[in-house]
Amino acid sequence: MKTVDGRERPAERRVQRPFLLSQRLALQLDRAVAAAIALLIFVTPLFADADEPWRFTFLEMLCFLLAALWAMRALLTPQKVGANRRTACRCGLPLMLFAVIVAAQLISLPPPLLRLSSPSTYRVYEQSLAGWPQRIPYRDLTAGAANHGASAQQPERKTQKSKEVSVANSLRRSISLAPGVTRRTALKFLAFAALFFLVAFYPFGFIQRQEDLVSWCRRAVIAVLTIGMVIGIVGLLQRSTDDDRSLWLFLAHDPRFDFSSFRASAFFENPDHFANYLDLILPFAIAGFLFPRALSWRRYELACRCLCGFLTLVLIAGLIASASRAGWIAGMLSLICLIWLARYIPVRQRPALLTLHGRWRLLAPVVAAGALLTALAIAGPFARSQADSRISPTQARDDLTYRLEAAKDSLKMVRDFPVLGVGLGCWAELFPRYCRPPWSAVWWAETHNDYVQTMAETGIAGFLCMAWFFWRVGREVYLRRPPANSAIFPIFAAIIAAIAAGAYHEFFDFSFHTPANAFLFTLWVALGLRIAIGADSRSVVQRSARWNSRWLFAGAAAGALILMFAALTQGDEPFFPYEVDRLETPADVRAFMLAHPGDSRAHLILLRMMAGRWTPDEMDDEAERALWLEPTNPLARDIHARVLLGRNQRELGLGEITRSIFYSPTPASHFYLTADRAIGLARDERAAVEQGFRMAVEQHFPDAVFGLGDYYQSLGEPSKEAESYMAGAAQESDTYLGAQYLLRAGNAYLRARQWSNAEKALSKAIQLEPDSSAPYQALVMAYASSKQIVEARTVIKGAREQGVEVFPLYTALAQVQMNSGDSAGAIDSLLKAARRHPDDFMTLYNLGQLFIQRQQYDRAVMWLKRAAAVNPRSVDTLCALAGAQQSSYDFFDAERTYKKALTLDPHNGAIRRAYEELERRVQQAEAERQKLQ
Repeated sequence: MKTVDGRERPAERRVQRPFLLSQRLALQLDRAVAAAIALLIFVTPLFADADEPWRFTFLEMLCFLLAALWAMRALLTPQKVGANRRTACRCGLPLMLFAVIVAAQLISLPPPLLRLSSPSTYRVYEQSLAGWPQRIPYRDLTAGAANHGASAQQPERKTQKSKEVSVANSLRRSISLAPGVTRRTALKFLAFAALFFLVAFYPFGFIQRQEDLVSWCRRAVIAVLTIGMVIGIVGLLQRSTDDDRSLWLFLAHDPRFDFSSFRASAFFENPDHFANYLDLILPFAIAGFLFPRALSWRRYELACRCLCGFLTLVLIAGLIASASRAGWIAGMLSLICLIWLARYIPVRQRPALLTLHGRWRLLAPVVAAGALLTALAIAGPFARSQADSRISPTQARDDLTYRLEAAKDSLKMVRDFPVLGVGLGCWAELFPRYCRPPWSAVWWAETHNDYVQTMAETGIAGFLCMAWFFWRVGREVYLRRPPANSAIFPIFAAIIAAIAAGAYHEFFDFSFHTPANAFLFTLWVALGLRIAIGADSRSVVQRSARWNSRWLFAGAAAGALILMFAALTQGDEPFFPYEVDRLETPADVRAFMLAHPGDSRAHLILLRMMAGRWTPDEMDDEAERALWLEPTNPLARDIHARVLLGRNQRELGLGEITRSIFYSPTPASHFYLTADRAIGLARDERAAVEQGFRMAVEQHFPDAVFGLGDYYQSLGEPSKEAESYMAGAAQESDTYLGAQYLLRAGNAYLRARQWSNAEKALSKAIQLEPDSSAPYQALVMAYASSKQIVEARTVIKGAREQGVEVFPLYTALAQVQMNSGDSAGAIDSLLKAARRHPDDFMTLYNLGQLFIQRQQYDRAVMWLKRAAAVNPRSVDTLCALAGAQQSSYDFFDAERTYKKALTLDPHNGAIRRAYEELERRVQQAEAERQKLQ
């Protein structure tokens, strides 16, 4: 267009409408991402049970979707980066190398290359898969199924070369012992990695605005505190009483459930994971109480302090109710860390509680003690009693030893698989090979030490990558930490305290295998890094063409969508220990073996299926494979021992029996130690079994003494049984176990009719456990069986003086007196028992029967009526009551009682005949009365 003077008018600059539209879309994406993070904060505790695969699937899909949205946002608007780009690269490089290591574990390698890269993995395949690598393992189990479904008119023909290629491909194996498990675990790792980078580096548009960063962090922390209060209150409601009145929302009613031993867990499967989740929130509640301005404005300061103080009490009470020792220590560690970091805050900004001087300093521990006492009161009496039992030195020592032994045994796995490990998520597949005896029917799914488990699964290379990542993040956070006088420093200090608590807890548990705990820990690590980046004045906003490559972001979006699809289609296979009971055919077992070659249970199932179809040599070969994978398994070793005995290799077979008993000193785990088979063992086999038990007792294996005693009981040798328990009690330092051994010894002496030895054993048991009624009861029976009634009553008197419940003692004495025909003494004992428990049915019923025997029918009717009131559906009680009423000439009440009994059991012929006989006698009596008139 030309102007009036004929010159060219410059083109008017138009408004960039697409750019404005992209800004609006970016704003909507920012809101969607923030809302999704808030949704994860509130939802993950409800998905705390990691045994449900779909819950992890939801979390993974949402994380990958957010990563895709991030890439789409970068395509819409230029990415603002600066020094944080370098931080992202430094933190991302270790995770990228870790992902490369995991990817290398999933590559299918030919046998020679696999042997070169991981000799121990090659050894596992060679020992567990029959015929590998020379031939396809267990191909004969699916014979006839290969051509199933093939067309009969057009048979498929393959050349020799194609067959060789097919066989070679079938023999390829990966470094990961269970590639399916590794792929599923790798998706979890990638999901949490995406979440970390999302929270730490997502450009919400306030990279340089400190006020917006503080506001966003406040909202995230307040959301976590809100759901933490809900979870803590739910956990306390679970543990408020010892019955099911407060548990109807969480547990199905089961009369067999022991609510007295129930530990609070809210929506978590494991109470220790529940405690870990509370530990990750507790520092923020304390920080909100001490520094309310960090979470609210000045006008809401008092309300924020009150709410955070209440939440602190709820969280501490929840920790007490969880009865998690590691959770308690982690909570104290987080508190110490928070107070230590608060010392860097200027004195004028500290709360009054942290600036006390002189004698006023004692006020701080007084306030802490008062908070602890209040939390104990909130937790309730049952939680307090359970917490007291959990901190007993014996239980704490045994539990710690139990967990440390698993970690030590896992170091042997690290020794055999030092570079690349056994495969991410595959620790449980091969741990039975390294687990020390005794054998346990409970499978280890985790090692209770995630540091050692990571080293075993990914080797030293993977462990160093993860250590490098956390060192890199920690260094960035330390070097770029916010000033101590900033408004966000209390939140930053709480983040450091929560991370320290979570890192400590992982030494003794596997809490991060739960989605809620892993998510919250990832959130705090990423948020701490984001705060450090936002507080660093060197984070200058720049543009970088290389960083803003559209192809890069398009590829990232496509990759995130692919991973989301992979998470959606990964299936809902159960986690370890899987569902091996569903393996019904040999073909199913073969498929499970190829997918999990380190699992010995498939070989044991195959032995059971092929019994009678395989030769003894084939059974022995399969048993040896199971033994190589799980040396302590009693079933595989017992089968191997039987094959050796069948070959007349007597000495070797007996040695295997001894080792099998030593590894598993429990008669129930050996098929030849049942009550009907143990007697049929040969003399040398009995000697081998006994030697195995004694070796286990010398090593102080749990339940070894009980196993030896049960073995002698099945042989019908009560004297040897009692001697074994007495020997175990002499070597036992635990008073409770010593009392149990002595009690078992006393009962065995009673069966052997050795009254004096029984008296000595039970008297020692009473000395060890004076508050338990069981040894008193056994001693009463010992005295009563030897006709020493006076001594039995003396024992009962002593038990009453010790505050022991004497009701079972009187009933035990009455039972012996009834068996010996002393009805008068039995009545006296039962009357004393009835005074203490007037509603005990058996006591009332036995009293009625004894008075019937003594022909005191009026008193019998009285006690039987009370028994019928306690249990109105007892037909035997009604029949006895009717008979007593009939004998006391109360025919009208007897007739009515018989009718009640017939209503409960109308097909009982004896009751009907007795009723008809009563009717006949009543009619006969009525006829005689009329004649007399």
